[in-house]
Amino acid sequence: WSSDVCSSDLSSRNMPTFHGTDFAIELPADFRDESTYAFAFKARSDFSPSVVVKTERLARPVELSAYVDEQLAKIQQLLPAVAIVSNTPDPQGELPARTSVYEWGEPRRRLRQKQRYLRLTAPDRVVTLTATSLAETFAEAEALFDAVFSSFRPTSLPAQDEGSAQGS
Repeated sequence: WSSDVCSSDLSSRNMPTFHGTDFAIELPADFRDESTYAFAFKARSDFSPSVVVKTERLARPVELSAYVDEQLAKIQQLLPAVAIVSNTPDPQGELPARTSVYEWGEPRRRLRQKQRYLRLTAPDRVVTLTATSLAETFAEAEALFDAVFSSFRPTSLPAQDEGSAQGS
């Protein structure tokens, strides 16, 4: 937003309403939906396992393996005592995909995350599904995580998906 845009300019524009799960908000017509969705499941011990779905639109096409390697390098820089457990190709139907698993945190309360990276095109983007649980209870939650991951299906996007006012 530039300082030369005043509120009367905005109110005179077409501001479609975006509907999320628990809210509605008016946005400029040229917005892009880059939502992040987080889902929590029944607690195991004192921690609720979760799955987060995030879409990143790419400025340019990139090989999925290079994208995942870059993400894992960032994770290794940011998280304390991180250990990469695995990083493998894991196609999902016709979609190129990779799955990585890593742990981090204090020895008495380590977290484990499993990520599935899926490469989509038109527009170029990567969807990352991230499952999180305590390392000690991860095996109990992994079947649920795998079921959620395998149920992922991209929805068809219209040719002009900019400004779409649909959400969930």
